[in-house]
Amino acid sequence: MERLSTGYDEIEREKQGNVIPRPISDHGVIGDLATLALVAKDGTIDFMCWPNFDSPTIFAALLDPENGGNFEISPNIADARVVHQYRPDTNVLITRWMGR
Repeated sequence: MERLSTGYDEIEREKQGNVIPRPISDHGVIGDLATLALVAKDGTIDFMCWPNFDSPTIFAALLDPENGGNFEISPNIADARVVHQYRPDTNVLITRWMGR
């Protein structure tokens, strides 16, 4: 599946020689009271511990972009507009890809 550019892919920051593809401020949190994941505005899970908060990470691209791993699923829509928001008065995170 082709990766779509959302504008956030171009954000790169240097820290101790590592390139961080997305700043932490571009992430939302999802979880189930036992674990959590950080979801980027383009829908990619860049950080997740499993099955508990204190378990080892299974996705850690936020900490190590080259070797940390991530999970991405997105539609194949050219020039999609991405909206990433919490449902009002809840902790439900909604990511929408809108095309023409």
